[in-house]
Amino acid sequence: GTKIPFDKLRLEPSCLIETSPGNFQGWLFLTAPERNQQRAEALINGIIQAEANDPGAGNITRYGRLPVGVNGKAKYADKAGKPWVQRVHAWEPERRYSAEEVAKAYGFDLNAVTRPTVRRIASTS
Repeated sequence: GTKIPFDKLRLEPSCLIETSPGNFQGWLFLTAPERNQQRAEALINGIIQAEANDPGAGNITRYGRLPVGVNGKAKYADKAGKPWVQRVHAWEPERRYSAEEVAKAYGFDLNAVTRPTVRRIASTS
């Protein structure tokens, strides 16, 4: 995926995982699950627009690598053929942010983005 410089991260990650040599995924844990699909999508898109997330991860069905596991891509295997073992560089599960805190840190208004729009339906009569 796209490499994001660390200086684009405006909040300390709750979890930082090295997913392959020199490549990281940072997770921001929320204080409460975001159950509103529009707000969840707005969070993802707002962070992408702030250039702090891989644009390829721009939908709510995408996932990241968990803190424990391996990256099985052959290009990361060692000389013996063993896969790259992911490394956790930060694990602060108590570090959590509200959706509004994330939006503010990345410079977008979550309410403006998620305000429903009214569509007019053409009359057939």
